[in-house]
Amino acid sequence: MISKSLLETAQFAEETAKKLTPGTLIALYGTMGSGKTTFAKGIISFLTEIQEETITSPTFTYMHLYETKTKDVVCHFDLYRLNNSEDFLMAGFEEYLHAPYITLIEWPERIEDLLIMPHKKIVLSVIDEETRSFSCS
Repeated sequence: MISKSLLETAQFAEETAKKLTPGTLIALYGTMGSGKTTFAKGIISFLTEIQEETITSPTFTYMHLYETKTKDVVCHFDLYRLNNSEDFLMAGFEEYLHAPYITLIEWPERIEDLLIMPHKKIVLSVIDEETRSFSCS
């Protein structure tokens, strides 16, 4: 999928969010500025009705939890500051990977060896200043 604007990215996030169920893990891959946080915020906003502009990336806290409209939980990780899976385990986050949450992970390559359960992989790529490519598997 190609997004030519923030609005198109938000629409793709909404379409993705409609298909998510508890226990789903989405690994968001991409370089800095590719749109991982924007996409995650779009999913969270749709599921919770929290305004996108008030949702922040958990860059310094590593994780945020949100309650959805249906009382499910969204777990949003930003692992940019972690070095590896050992840091993740030492922080006590492993239980969240196995919880019945909708889990979104930015920078999942930091803990790739822990992602043994089935998960969706979305790779975001920068095409130009406004355009992003989304590859899903």
